[in-house]
Amino acid sequence: MKKLTLTLALVGITIAVAAALLFLPTHTTLGKEVLSKPIAEEFKLVGYRSLSTDPATTGQIHYFVVGLDANVDELTPFLITTDRFVRVSAVEENSFHLTINGKISAYHNDLWVKRSNGTVKHWRVSADANYQR
Repeated sequence: MKKLTLTLALVGITIAVAAALLFLPTHTTLGKEVLSKPIAEEFKLVGYRSLSTDPATTGQIHYFVVGLDANVDELTPFLITTDRFVRVSAVEENSFHLTINGKISAYHNDLWVKRSNGTVKHWRVSADANYQR
């Protein structure tokens, strides 16, 4: 009887662990900064490597346009891609152009970025995507 109870307990624990691994949500956190490029007097483009529990999103970089003193932990990235070497060109008053050579998972071209004084600035982002499978 003791062996049967121990066997059933081990089977139950194994099933519980397998179910937890299958049904727990994935978590993504920001890792090392891979890019910090000024795009205007008080704004910069920053990129961070993402650390995720989802193997499908391994190696992605999250890009943000931020004010000089902003914290990216509270922001949503405007670009998620596998390209670590995004190139910025044609920076104008409220727009800039990107060249991306990696797979793009998310992209938003209309940004409202908060300044240090509490106001926001509107940015438009255009992009050339050159991803080859």
